[in-house]
Amino acid sequence: LCRAGNYVVAGTPLLAIDPQRYELEVERLKSLVRQAEVDLQRIEVEKKNVEALIDIADRDVALKRRELQRVAGLFERSAAAEGERDNVEATLLLAQTTLQQLRNQRDLLPSQQARAEAELRLKRAELAAAEIDLTKTNIIAPLSGVIVEAPVELRQYVSPATTLVKIEDTSVAEVSCSLRVDDLDWLRRCTGRPSSGPQTHEEPCYEIPPAAAVVTYRLKDRQFSWPGRLSRYDGSEINSKTRTVPC
Repeated sequence: LCRAGNYVVAGTPLLAIDPQRYELEVERLKSLVRQAEVDLQRIEVEKKNVEALIDIADRDVALKRRELQRVAGLFERSAAAEGERDNVEATLLLAQTTLQQLRNQRDLLPSQQARAEAELRLKRAELAAAEIDLTKTNIIAPLSGVIVEAPVELRQYVSPATTLVKIEDTSVAEVSCSLRVDDLDWLRRCTGRPSSGPQTHEEPCYEIPPAAAVVTYRLKDRQFSWPGRLSRYDGSEINSKTRTVPC
């Protein structure tokens, strides 16, 4: 159907671009989205685990601190050796170091989570774009009309922005006409619109007066007619030779 001169109805399949690379890209990005979701879930689990470990480390530090106080009391009464006290103090320092490391790890998790969420949003956006590209491998007639140009051939390589087909919309047509200024003034008075001449208290109206129109065409002894409307100016200048306004 995709040949110049054919009439096609909106929704008619016209062309198909090889979708393999687009399908692979969609699958690749789906995998990246799943990976980003897993990374985000891992951070959530890690947050809970770190909080639990911090609670344990807090209790461990409290135990080591009480143990140090007990050994220090014994040392003051000459009931414990200095080396025993130093060993307990070293154990306390090690527990405090572990607790501080866990707290630092907890403080870094929010930034890691924010980065993982941003990465997930990015991958989802890329996936959405790839899915749109995949849907565009099937070229569907967006409107009903006559194909006026179909420059591509079967198995031809095309790149983005290549013109694949041109369709002329047959549901509407624009017809140029030239109206005299007094005709436009008459239309304005008939439609209740102010004149576009000099105004004292109001801004001049530069819009064309809306009016119904009938387009007629004669072919020998037959006459065709189409209902229409006066739509817009075809430019903003008056023809200097005919003193008419293009509409």
